[in-house]
Amino acid sequence: MTEWDGLTLLARWLIYISLSTAVGGAISLRFLRKQETILARLRLYTLVSLILGFFASLFYFFVRVGAFSETGLGGMFDPVMREVLWQSPVGDELLLRMLGLIILFGALLLTLPTNRSGRMGALEVLCLALGCLTLGASFARTGHTAQLDFFAAILLTLHVIIAAWWIGSIYPLWLVTHRLSRERARHVLENFGSLAIKAVVLLVLAGAVLLWRLTGGEGLLSTPYGFWLVCKGAMVALILVIASYHRYQLVPVLADDGSRRRLKKSLTLEKMVGWGIFGATTVLSTLVGPTH
Repeated sequence: MTEWDGLTLLARWLIYISLSTAVGGAISLRFLRKQETILARLRLYTLVSLILGFFASLFYFFVRVGAFSETGLGGMFDPVMREVLWQSPVGDELLLRMLGLIILFGALLLTLPTNRSGRMGALEVLCLALGCLTLGASFARTGHTAQLDFFAAILLTLHVIIAAWWIGSIYPLWLVTHRLSRERARHVLENFGSLAIKAVVLLVLAGAVLLWRLTGGEGLLSTPYGFWLVCKGAMVALILVIASYHRYQLVPVLADDGSRRRLKKSLTLEKMVGWGIFGATTVLSTLVGPTH
């Protein structure tokens, strides 16, 4: 693995994390808009995530420029290669990503106290939907998924959005557990759990169909791609176990102080596993595509 491979992995991983927290934060602001005690923290979380997503996306683009230029770190700013990459799918990916981040920033502005009318609420939902769809679609522009047909691209977009929302919502749920009263926190967490069950079914189905479309089910146990898929699958299974533990063991008895502390620690563990899933996904999308 070259130094450019390492920088590409880092940049791509940062993109996954920052866009996930941006999506999770923006959606949480909509669903938790009545929880005044945590709205300021959620706005800050979303704003920081959007800024990190912006810089991570730019960093990834210039790393790709440097990798193609092959003239050292200074090659990241090679004007000729920069123009070439800007006209390529890598540039399309960056453009879509920036557009999605800007739209989500608009959704964030619409959550401010001065924008609480019904019309503004509808506009916020529209911005949320367009921003998430644009960010999700950006992942279908490059890599081994770029050749997928329209149906598969829709599945990929759906898969990305659900995964981003789930993992990006972990900190908002931690805030709910930490800042809200026990009864209110339990109500929010139960509602999230009910929604998450449906979302996970869609996530797994979309992922399974995409895997079949990419590989045909061949070579999954004898290739590097298969190895990293197994690693990702194991972490997904682990995060599902953790989420089930929250829903069926900790949330129903949240009035107990001990369960509240355990839930906060378990949410932190869930976030770490989620970042590990993003790490495996980064390797799969960057170094070891199905053709390897």
